[in-house]
Amino acid sequence: HNIRKKYEDNVRSYLNLKYSLEKENDNKSKLQLCINELTSWIYSHNDDKLISDNLNLLLNLFDEHSKLTNSIRTNEQNVIENNCEKDKILSELKSYKEDLEKIIKSKQDLEKKIEDLSKDYKPDEQTQLLEDRRKLDEERKISSDRITQLERIKSAIEQYNGTLIDIEKEKLKYKELVSSFEQKNKILDEAKLSFENKNAEYQLQREMVEEWAKECRSKLKDGEACPVCGSKIHYYNDENVVQTLFSSIEKEWERLKMSYENAKDEVNKSVAELKIIKRNIESEENKSKSYLKKLNELCNGNPVFEIDKIDYAIKNHNIKIEKIGIKIKEIDNKLEEIAILAQKINDTQNKKKSVDEEYNLLQKKIESKQNEYQQVESL
Repeated sequence: HNIRKKYEDNVRSYLNLKYSLEKENDNKSKLQLCINELTSWIYSHNDDKLISDNLNLLLNLFDEHSKLTNSIRTNEQNVIENNCEKDKILSELKSYKEDLEKIIKSKQDLEKKIEDLSKDYKPDEQTQLLEDRRKLDEERKISSDRITQLERIKSAIEQYNGTLIDIEKEKLKYKELVSSFEQKNKILDEAKLSFENKNAEYQLQREMVEEWAKECRSKLKDGEACPVCGSKIHYYNDENVVQTLFSSIEKEWERLKMSYENAKDEVNKSVAELKIIKRNIESEENKSKSYLKKLNELCNGNPVFEIDKIDYAIKNHNIKIEKIGIKIKEIDNKLEEIAILAQKINDTQNKKKSVDEEYNLLQKKIESKQNEYQQVESL
């Protein structure tokens, strides 16, 4: 409304200036008419007697005619110069008016654009979207933290179950080894008994090959009692027979001794293995207790052992996170659209500000030219 009023005032000033110019031209025409009438009167009364009788009047008339003529020439020159100056000013005013109309149109277009853009710009919606996104971020973090917790629980369950399996394996090995140990111990007892029996015979036969036994045998005679065994029949007078018999017994004794030593080694080996397995079982049981304690802490005293349920819960949380991600993406797209719209409004407002500055500057130019025109007109 203010722009339109200023524009109408400028047009009104322009029309006043135009009217002043027309009035000036009208005065000029009237003055020229007076000159023409005076000149016509002088020529129509060109009579000597009349002139002599009215000489002073004629002289005054001619003087007036001359003054009027000079005045007309001067005024005409001034009018021509003033008209040129006023034409120039009017031309500039016209140009300014055209520029002003363009600026007014540009201002109106920008104001309309700002109005249209502002209809779609909803700060409250942006605030709500940011709040929704914050809540979704919190939900996603809760699900993410829950997945981390469930994976820890799953890992603890797997470790706990792993120790139980290892304990069962070690116990099975221990049981098998105990059975093997018992069997080896039985073999050891048999080998020990066989060796001890053979050892008694061996020790006895060993004495038979001693020097004193040889000497005694050499003194034995048939029919006389043996000082060792009391027999009157002496089968071992022949040293070759004695040595052959002892060699056979010695080989058997060595074999049984070796079997006995091997059986003892096997039993000792089994004992060592049993100790190792027992330590392994104790170690795995300690691990199992540690993992169970950890599982209780993770489950707040209510441990869950079904990995299938854990996997199902993790899967559901992953699906939830995926859906939340889609919603967040949609919100981000809307927020981006709002940000772009806000930037457009800001850019348009800056353009309007620039146009307003151009408008004010042009108004000052128009006022200056109007004052300049009035000064020229007053000359």
